[in-house]
Order: sequence, then structure tokens, then C-alpha cells
Amino acid sequence: MLDHLVYAVPDLDDGVAELTRLTGLRATPGGRHRGMGTHNALIALDNRAFLEIIAPDPGQPAPRGRRLFGVDGIEQPRLVGWVFRTTDLPGMITRTRGVGLEPGDAVEMGRERPDGTKLSWRLTNSGSDELNPAFIDWGSTVHPSASLPSGLRLLSLTVRHPQPVRFGAALRSLGIAYTVEQGRKPQLIAQFAGPGGGLILD
Repeated sequence: MLDHLVYAVPDLDDGVAELTRLTGLRATPGGRHRGMGTHNALIALDNRAFLEIIAPDPGQPAPRGRRLFGVDGIEQPRLVGWVFRTTDLPGMITRTRGVGLEPGDAVEMGRERPDGTKLSWRLTNSGSDELNPAFIDWGSTVHPSASLPSGLRLLSLTVRHPQPVRFGAALRSLGIAYTVEQGRKPQLIAQFAGPGGGLILD
């Protein structure tokens, strides 16, 4: 099941302001991914999913490796990832590698919300631009969508890929059933509806 979409922006405050203007909804501050060099804000979607707005965090030193979802040096806002919820993270990693996709290794992560609530989870992220699905296990943490204002609906999600037949078959074998079209490069295209009208992010 889709857990969240990842929308990277160069500056978090600017990105949140622009999405507020476009959707009529203001993203809720998430917090800092300490040690990862990023911070985020969230907007709830239907079906216990959410849109994550993520950006490099100028208040943290640069991490040793790449930032989450490769947001280093991002110049234009774009969808950079999609994350699926699971309670069997090791199994999903094995299955994904078995169909020729690299999800990345599982990493223990956490953040503290502005109200002091601590969240923890395990996440895979290959850090590549291939748009291979990432997977998350929230464990005993209450899902973030439970505390977010609602109002933004995901109407459609389309994938473009240079090898749509192979990539689409790999996704379907993992239980991920979205339209995969021919594209010059891997790309996600999401259509939303909110109080401010329709919105397409890619």
C-alpha cells in the first residue's frame, strides 16, 4: 500500500508556501531528519497516505553520504520518490532485489515533531534516480497521517520509465499496480484535488 509520495524542494518554507497557494492547504511541519541533512512538512492524502515535502536542512551539517532521496543540490521542485508501507521489511527487500530492482538497505530513522512527539521507523532508500520503490515499516509508531489535516486527494499516479514493460512487470510482481508509460527518464506524475482546485506534480 502506498504510504507517501516524496516531493523535493530547494527551500522548505518556499515549497510549503507555494503548495499552500496551489492547494488551499498548509503542510504541517514535520521535523528534522537528524544526521540525514533534511527536514520536511506533510500534507495528508486519502487512504492513510501523505505527501512529504522534503528539502536540504541548512540548520544541519552536510551528511557523510547522499541526503535522503538524493535531494542534494536540487534546483527545481519535483517528485523524487514513492514509499510503500510494509510490516515485513526484510522480506520486501529480498523480493524487490529478486525482480531486479534495488530498494536500498533498511535504515533506522526518527524525527521529533515541533510538539515534542518522537517518531521512529525503518526505511529503505536506494538514493538513485531510478524511482525504484522504497519501503517503510512504522513499527509501533502511530502513522503520521493520523495527526494531519485532511483535504487533499490523490486522483491518479502515473509512472514513466525508459523500459516500461520490464519496470511495470517488476512492480506488479511486488503488488504495486500503477500505470507505467514510456518515458525518456524515470518520472512520477501525480494528480491531486484540493480546496484550491486541481494540481499536478511531477
